[in-house]
Amino acid sequence: MNLSEAFALQARERVAIVGGGGKTTILFRLAAESIATGRTVVIAGTTRFTPPRSGRPPPLLIVGPEDDPSQSVSAALRTSPALTLASGRGDKGRWLPLSTAQADALAAMPELALLALEADGSRNRPFKAPGAGEPVIPASTTLVLAVVGLDVVGRPLGEEWVHRPERVAALSGLAPGEPLSPEAIARVLLHADGGRKGVPAGARWLPVLNKAEPAHRAAGERLARLLLAGGADAVVLASAAADVPVLAVMQ
Repeated sequence: MNLSEAFALQARERVAIVGGGGKTTILFRLAAESIATGRTVVIAGTTRFTPPRSGRPPPLLIVGPEDDPSQSVSAALRTSPALTLASGRGDKGRWLPLSTAQADALAAMPELALLALEADGSRNRPFKAPGAGEPVIPASTTLVLAVVGLDVVGRPLGEEWVHRPERVAALSGLAPGEPLSPEAIARVLLHADGGRKGVPAGARWLPVLNKAEPAHRAAGERLARLLLAGGADAVVLASAAADVPVLAVMQ
């Protein structure tokens, strides 16, 4: 099973990826799976995002930050079924984001099968809670993937492992330095100001527990059961960088 199957992607899906611990890997893996099946796909960010650590991304198309990208993208898709889209090049090798209006314009394109967006940043930490201006999820989004890296389980709540630890503390009830248990992580993911923040009405919400290798599998299954008990319809246990990226779908 690949990620597209595990996420039950529909014919015209608009995906926003939030959280930490594998968003970029998932973003570009979805692009590769779409290319392999002949689906048209645009990947981009509503926050700054980076190229994948390995492999080649789809061809890059730069559009102005105020432009409607639809016409340029429509023309480019005639020669390439997959595109990386950005509004410019930033520092540290990052690409600059699209606005939500630009993302919504792309979402309306009938010829585009998949639009996949990174919708917040995590500073390479495996876990986070959103800040005041996050996440940046367009209204046209049909699926929100809430990602957490399972290597954070048992780690102390602090800057080394968590982006915005003060927000995680507020939502989880943990004090700084306390170990992050599956229960605490579940409280953050299920909270309306945590992993569920900004999910548009009618959009599906799907937690993705990444890095579910053997050392983290038991903790991942425990966390998944807590999320299902808290209202998640399904939870994906993944190892997004591995040859087989999906280890289980729990429902």
